[in-house]
Amino acid sequence: MARVVAPVHDGTFTSMMEQLQVAYVEAVAATAGCTMNVMNRDTFALDALIVRHRDNEDETHLWVQLKNTTTVPAAQDGEFIFKFKHARQLDRLRRRAGGSPVLLLVMVSPPSQASWTHGTHDALTIHHCCYWKNVATAGQDETRSDLSVRVSRLQVFDAPSLLSIMDRIERGEQP
Repeated sequence: MARVVAPVHDGTFTSMMEQLQVAYVEAVAATAGCTMNVMNRDTFALDALIVRHRDNEDETHLWVQLKNTTTVPAAQDGEFIFKFKHARQLDRLRRRAGGSPVLLLVMVSPPSQASWTHGTHDALTIHHCCYWKNVATAGQDETRSDLSVRVSRLQVFDAPSLLSIMDRIERGEQP
């Protein structure tokens, strides 16, 4: 009989959501041959630095802001709206961090903690997934004055997308 998993304490739920997303992004980075350095403090609205190492070449850096939510309105035209709580978070994403691009990674998780993962002998499945958004290049219709952004469900954050993003950064293009 399967044991029901519930938050140990309601006050830990958000921390567990963050931990789930960090694990997801670290797994994607490792699969793509990158490392991920998680910031100990979220001082400047940046949660982690993803680095691609190349033989005899400079490293490629990508800063990310991690957001995990269980409440996403129904998608319209393959998009959903993510709303920031503070203007400074959105403003920081619009700037480059030391010349490196910054992406928003929004993870959509089921509201039931017990359904976040499922393990078998063949795989560990994480439900649901992360989507990426380059807020710096978003148009006015995508970045609204009410601190919300449109996120495309087509921009799933996985190893192939991370490799493509890193390739574009190395060519001097926007992610």
